[in-house]
Amino acid sequence: KKTNGTTSMDPILKKLASTPSKPSQPGPPPRVNLEKISVLNGSVRYKENLAQGGARLVELGGLNLTVTGIANDQQGRVELGAALKFDQGLNAPSNGVLEARFNGAFDVKLDRNLALAGAKGGLKLEPGRVAGVFQDLAGGALALDVDMTPTEVKALRLGVSRDGKQLGTISASGPLDTVKGDGKLKIEVSGVDKQMLNLAGAVAGLDFNTTVLNSSADVELKQWGQWFDAKGVVEVSRFSVTRQGQTSPPLNIKLNYDTAVDLKKKTAQLKAVNLVAVQNQNEVLQAALAKPMQIMWAGAANAVEESAFNLTVRNLELADWRAFVPDYAPAGRLQLVLKLSLQQAGRIMDADGEAQVAGFSMRQESNRFECAGIALKTRCRIDDFGNKVNFEKAQVQLSELSARLGTNAVAFATLTINNQGVIDRAAQKASLELSGDLSKLKARWGTNDVDLESASVAGKLALSGKAFGQVELRDYDLRLGSNGRTVLASSGTLQLNQDTQDASWQGRLSAELPQLVAFAADVGLKAASGAVKFEGQAAQKNLNPGQTNKLTFDRQLAGKLQLTDWSGSYKEFNFDRFGVSGECDVAIKEQALDVRKFTAAFRQAGQDAGTLEASGRMDLASTNGQLNLKVVGVNQYLLQSAAYLLAPNKLETISLNAQTTMRFDSKGESDIKGELQVSDLLITDPKGQLPRVPMTASANLDVGIKNLVAEVRQLIGAVRQGQLSGGRFDIKATYDMARTNGQVAIKLDDLNQNVLRPFLGAALGSNSLVSVSISADVAGRFDAAGEGSLKGSMNVTNLLVKDPEGKLPKTPLAVGLTLDGTMSKKVLDLRQFVLALAPTQRASNKVALSGKLDLNRSNAITGSINLSGDALDLTPYYDLLAATPGASNSTATVPVVSNEEPPPLLLPLTNFTFNAAIGRLYLREIDVANTALGLRIDGGKVAVNNLQFAINGAPVNGRGWVDLGRPGYAYDVGLKSQKVPLAPFINSFAPDLQGLIKGDLTSDLAVSGQGTKGYSLKKSLNGQFVMELNAAEVRLNQILDQGKLKWVKPVFISLAVTLGMPDLISRPLDQVKGNLQFGGGNIQVKEMMLRSPNFIMETAGVIPIADVLTNSPVKQPVTVYLARDRAGKYIMRDTPANTTHIRLPDFMSLAGTLGEIKPKFEAAKLAAGTALTILGDKLDKKDGGLIQGVGGLLGIGGARAVQKDQPAATNAPPASTQRTNPPVIVIDPFKLLKPKK
Repeated sequence: KKTNGTTSMDPILKKLASTPSKPSQPGPPPRVNLEKISVLNGSVRYKENLAQGGARLVELGGLNLTVTGIANDQQGRVELGAALKFDQGLNAPSNGVLEARFNGAFDVKLDRNLALAGAKGGLKLEPGRVAGVFQDLAGGALALDVDMTPTEVKALRLGVSRDGKQLGTISASGPLDTVKGDGKLKIEVSGVDKQMLNLAGAVAGLDFNTTVLNSSADVELKQWGQWFDAKGVVEVSRFSVTRQGQTSPPLNIKLNYDTAVDLKKKTAQLKAVNLVAVQNQNEVLQAALAKPMQIMWAGAANAVEESAFNLTVRNLELADWRAFVPDYAPAGRLQLVLKLSLQQAGRIMDADGEAQVAGFSMRQESNRFECAGIALKTRCRIDDFGNKVNFEKAQVQLSELSARLGTNAVAFATLTINNQGVIDRAAQKASLELSGDLSKLKARWGTNDVDLESASVAGKLALSGKAFGQVELRDYDLRLGSNGRTVLASSGTLQLNQDTQDASWQGRLSAELPQLVAFAADVGLKAASGAVKFEGQAAQKNLNPGQTNKLTFDRQLAGKLQLTDWSGSYKEFNFDRFGVSGECDVAIKEQALDVRKFTAAFRQAGQDAGTLEASGRMDLASTNGQLNLKVVGVNQYLLQSAAYLLAPNKLETISLNAQTTMRFDSKGESDIKGELQVSDLLITDPKGQLPRVPMTASANLDVGIKNLVAEVRQLIGAVRQGQLSGGRFDIKATYDMARTNGQVAIKLDDLNQNVLRPFLGAALGSNSLVSVSISADVAGRFDAAGEGSLKGSMNVTNLLVKDPEGKLPKTPLAVGLTLDGTMSKKVLDLRQFVLALAPTQRASNKVALSGKLDLNRSNAITGSINLSGDALDLTPYYDLLAATPGASNSTATVPVVSNEEPPPLLLPLTNFTFNAAIGRLYLREIDVANTALGLRIDGGKVAVNNLQFAINGAPVNGRGWVDLGRPGYAYDVGLKSQKVPLAPFINSFAPDLQGLIKGDLTSDLAVSGQGTKGYSLKKSLNGQFVMELNAAEVRLNQILDQGKLKWVKPVFISLAVTLGMPDLISRPLDQVKGNLQFGGGNIQVKEMMLRSPNFIMETAGVIPIADVLTNSPVKQPVTVYLARDRAGKYIMRDTPANTTHIRLPDFMSLAGTLGEIKPKFEAAKLAAGTALTILGDKLDKKDGGLIQGVGGLLGIGGARAVQKDQPAATNAPPASTQRTNPPVIVIDPFKLLKPKK
């Protein structure tokens, strides 16, 4: 048998069916005397090819059949044996295979008319190899024993056994006239328990546990069953099954019946039926005939009494019966009452039933359902044995349902579905009135959240045709509501013919936007008001209804769309009473798309905003056709939704018109031709700096496509501001879509201030663009193999920006770019990349970039890039950019600083080098000479092999590497400078501090480690930073007066107040020194010194590095020295004449953390120390020594005279990290008490 249902026997069977049979003629019986017939080693084979692959096989092999002594009024014998094989043919491990052997022999006696006059014998079937669903049949056997005479069935017995043990029997015995076919038989089923039942249940995976089945019946039959009467009882004790780990509780079932059937008269009478099921001594099911039931299924019904049948189910726990549906695991308590009333011998049946399920739940794979209650009610009349059903009432109600369908979830409070009407299967018609109500629906479907207060649907459903294939839903009304308002409504008529696949719809759709948007996914759409409405019709007609494949349709859609008063936004786009009024008339017939009409008229803020029209026709099979688009009068009212793109400027007026024709020909030439006109374009700015003369622009397009080659024959345009030209462009290109190669040429001519000024207003701030001219000429080619080239130039000339203060350059600037590069075999050869700035008196202002890059491996680009230039003067361009305000936020956001090290970073470069050589680089007063840089990158490792330059004549050089491929990055870097003057930097970048900071900076930085966070630095940081600022002139008082260094000002104010010296910082600092050492988890401040003619401040100490660097604790003393001429009362009588500074008592220190260093002053210590000094100076040596001892015990020292050398005019860089302190001269204050000589 093939998968299409045909078999190899079809031609033979067809031939036999077409041969008419001749009617038999009455006469004497034939005389037969068959001594012997034998069939040896025969076979019969049936094979069925399955649609899912594989083949089902049934085969009888080794068939041996011997028939002897068959004759009239004689006894003969039949012997047979064969091997049976059945293979399910499933491509799965569970495929069932059964192989068995059967043998049997029967003594058969025929009468003179060759009718069966007696038989005696037996047949036995024994399975051999079994697999899959048949494996439980292993060891089983089936035996049939027959012993009958012409007047009696002495024994007819079918027995099932396993491994020699009897499992159950079915037997029949009693008088039977084998000629007439009349008899009275006793049929019994006994000894059937799980062992036998499991053989039948093995295919379904059922284990019948404690189940025991017994049955007995008295059957009277006539004419071999044309009429029979059966009365009996079936008892199933302790019925229980287990399947997939689910076991049902024991159930006792008893069925009593008494019935008679007359097949000739096509009548049946159920005299009595009584079915009872008991579980845990509770009757859970009862079914009984209230009155005998007469059934007639042909001919006219005689007048018979009405009969009735009742079925009741009480408190049936569905969870107990999961074994039958383990994949769904149902739960809940079922109550059911069904009353059937039969009239006219069963032709008319009235059904009245109710069912409730409390606490229902079930699952199906990952889906879950839970429902507090399910209620079903029905009242109907069933005519003509079910051919006609008249529903007086049918209702389904679900309450408190929640369901999870995969990742989606649905829940609602109540769902009610009502139905009434008639279903007439004989007439192939149905007429139903449907209604449904849903309350409090909450769902999450995909990314959409749905929250509906209510939903309702009502309509008249008409069905007709074969299998009710013609469906018509008339006057339907669907409404979805939320918060007392309708969200979505639809009404109309829907027709569907499932046979022809014709369909049509005519009606209305409407929705309130605020409620509808609430159900949409969060895509940035918002609506405070608005409504949408569509009214129209859609239809589909099958043009070849008789065909089953290659169907062609005529589909049409026509109607009107209205979007009114939408106020809301989509992402950054805002809409104010936005509206669209549109019409469409579209048809698809066979493979032809015909856009007969498509129009849209836009409105916003109560004003007309433009129109759109489209029409055309296209063959969808060949993609040949034409499409016409026309845009008329699109203005500022429509485009105001994108106002944020111009902020803070404003689009005052615009009128946009466009017309395009697109012609498609898959075998010939296609083209796109069109034109665009923009007029009355006026953009204003809040400060009124932009010109109030409207701009106009025009563009013409001509594109052709032939033989998969697209050619931009013309794309030209021009821009004007009033009567002033703003620039022109011209683009030409070709692209071969088959070979994926092409070329393009772009020309830009005099794009100037007239068109750029409105768009650069916000970027320039209070400055204004006076003039600029941009021209470009670029040509390139490319192909899919990676071959290509780009060559051209771009020039910006006459660039002049004016500022209100008049500080910007008055001379127009220029920028030129020349490019020449090729790509071959994914190797980029950058032959020329020259940036040319306007030359100055100091520099020619040209820099060139060249090199090669191998791009064959996108994550391992190799190559070399070289940058070179004689002299660059960036001053005028820096002045222009520095004067241009950047975007600023009104509210500053404090950045969240993470204390996690950055993850490893691998750059897509390997064996990559970058070399730069710039002769001179000028930036205002900074002069950088002889810059040389050598850089190498290998994945995450970046190495600086060479870095040297001179800043205003002072040499600077560096070296080092950074490994980005390690967490937090590893590094080993160094940078040295000698006598770099600070004045050029101050004058260039902080002109308000000009003359206030001078000096030559010498520094030496050398650090290594891994990571930048505290917990990493304390493990790995090593190195030093040493610096000296010599020949310094740092005027602290004037710097602080300007509000600079705000965190320093409180230190010196507190110091001056404590010392009573308001002019402490009146004289500039003349030297600054620092020496920091890193290692061992600490920052060692070996020296930090500030010096002026008035004072010296020094501090030193160790700062342990904390896990959070800014939390590293600071606790170290600050030593203050006053110059001799400022020391006053701190100078003792015998202070040497050459003493330069007087060290004060230790009254100042630094505390807090690196993130917040706080100075600490102890004025009491300073006062006490001063008092002890003065008192000791007055007393004799003995008493003075005593006073000194008391001061020492109290931790209060007196003033001391020290020798501090003046800074040399020229200081060499620090030779060592060790600092040698000048000798300290301890002044004994008691010497002041001695008489002067």
